[in-house]
Amino acid sequence: MSIQTVLEKNQKGNTQEWAEKKRQEREDFQIETEQAVVEARSSDDGFFKYLLTQAANPNLSASNVAALVHQAGESLPEVGSKEKWDALDRQINEGANPLKITIPVKYEGKDGQEHRAFNVGYVYEMRDTIGETLESKTPPITRQNDTLDKAFEGLVKASPVPIEIAQDVDAIDYQDMRDRIVIPRSVAENFEVLLLQEIMEMVAKASLYSEPCYEGGDELLELDSKSVVYLVSKRIGIPADVPNITNMEDFADGKEMKELRSELNQIQKTAKEIGNSIEKTLSDRQKDNKNLDEAER
Repeated sequence: MSIQTVLEKNQKGNTQEWAEKKRQEREDFQIETEQAVVEARSSDDGFFKYLLTQAANPNLSASNVAALVHQAGESLPEVGSKEKWDALDRQINEGANPLKITIPVKYEGKDGQEHRAFNVGYVYEMRDTIGETLESKTPPITRQNDTLDKAFEGLVKASPVPIEIAQDVDAIDYQDMRDRIVIPRSVAENFEVLLLQEIMEMVAKASLYSEPCYEGGDELLELDSKSVVYLVSKRIGIPADVPNITNMEDFADGKEMKELRSELNQIQKTAKEIGNSIEKTLSDRQKDNKNLDEAER
């Protein structure tokens, strides 16, 4: 047997061994993630930790956030890959423990088409890094400037139903039978940040209610809508407390893991869509102001 043949045979064996190791790693982590989802959605403490971690990581999937909490045993601040922290001029501390998440990968199949699969990736907590201070890019939302109006504009764009001013109502409400959100005229004339959050709760409720795969009852819908408000508020810099979490075990009773995961996914998806819409209107405002300043020079 030639040297080349020996090397090729050894390389093939190493490749197969590596592929098998990666496959087993994916399967093991999938089982771990499913367990984490159940923990996050079936206990009060688990859902509390999930919301804190999701708020710090709005772009991570619900399953990945649940997996992070499961691994750490506590809520976590912002996390990121080595590439993310490098790009932000932050260095990972020596000895920092990586945490696993699921990441999408693209590859070309034997049919020549692009396919998508998932691998296990690794992230690090921000508190395990040192470097440049990270500053929020979202301007403070107050009545002293037009940011409150712009945030409301983004909220209107994200709403799945019309938002209307009504004379015959006393409170902000989502009227599912009429498929609209109503605002009393007195509220519209005295708009404040807390009222923005009340309207946001109704938008979240309308969004979740309209999802065919969301099957939470009235009490759970109320909690999940408030959870969306908390997640969006933390993202755009508005003070907010985690909603009062009770009876999660009862809410989860009789539900399969896939149903629990779907509920978490809907919360994350709704919060992300509302947050994206508000951030876009605020970003457009900043660009308009910058262009105006340059034109006046």
